[in-house]
Amino acid sequence: MLSWLCFLIFGLFFVRPFFEAFSDNAVLVEMAIQYTRICTVCSFGVFIEVSLEKTLQATGDMIHPMQFLLVGAITNLVLDPIMIFGLFGLPEMGVTGAAVATVLGQILSMVYALWVTFTKKHIVSIQLRGFRPQGRIIRDIYTVGFPSIVMQSIGSVLTACMNMILIGFSETAVSVLGIYFKLQSFIFMPVFGLNQGVMPIMGYSYGARKKARLLETLKWGVCIAAPSSSGPRRGCCWASSTPPRSFWSWGFPPCGPSASALSPPPSASCSAPSSRPPATGCTAFASPSSGSWW
Repeated sequence: MLSWLCFLIFGLFFVRPFFEAFSDNAVLVEMAIQYTRICTVCSFGVFIEVSLEKTLQATGDMIHPMQFLLVGAITNLVLDPIMIFGLFGLPEMGVTGAAVATVLGQILSMVYALWVTFTKKHIVSIQLRGFRPQGRIIRDIYTVGFPSIVMQSIGSVLTACMNMILIGFSETAVSVLGIYFKLQSFIFMPVFGLNQGVMPIMGYSYGARKKARLLETLKWGVCIAAPSSSGPRRGCCWASSTPPRSFWSWGFPPCGPSASALSPPPSASCSAPSSRPPATGCTAFASPSSGSWW
């Protein structure tokens, strides 16, 4: 909930100056503010759901977390057209409707996650009676989780920097970059799914002091991640006739193994090194001195 408070403050006080830094289009800025303010202020659902999802994943249960995500995604998918275009007698809400549909999907996913966590049988048993926040535990959580926060936020920082560069050309250039990152997320999905599968095994192996099993899991994870990332990317880049096609198609495969290789440090409670590769790569990618950003 501490993280949600940060998003709440951002949504209430800093959304407008953030978007005004990227565009002078008043209509576009207002639409972005409407969507982001609703999503940030009401983001408590996604924070609670993700916390419960990761708790169950740590026990090796990957089925219930998948169900949590499906509940939210399907709810969002169904409500989006209804609230955006005003179907079934509802008022046409436009961008606001898209934000409300997203938030409702997150809250419904949270409710289902809470129901599963407190009513179904699994390894983790949560009791709220006698619960008291402890500063030491909160500090340990953020000590281990801070590199993950950096890894998640560095991509947003990179996108913000790229948008500031591209807005000097046109808003179309910013839109093209956004479309590219959406397509890129589909290519990374197999690697992220692979990480979710190998991390519990590696965590168990580390706790049991089975170094050979941990390294074997890491090796197979890296080997599988390379073709998983290079195959779809090469197919996407082959459709392009521009010169960077070869660079992107051949230069992208290392991203899969590097993303998979970042799994061991968090599971070994030595999480600081895991934030260095993405931070270094994104910094170099966004640096103007690199000559060509995209």
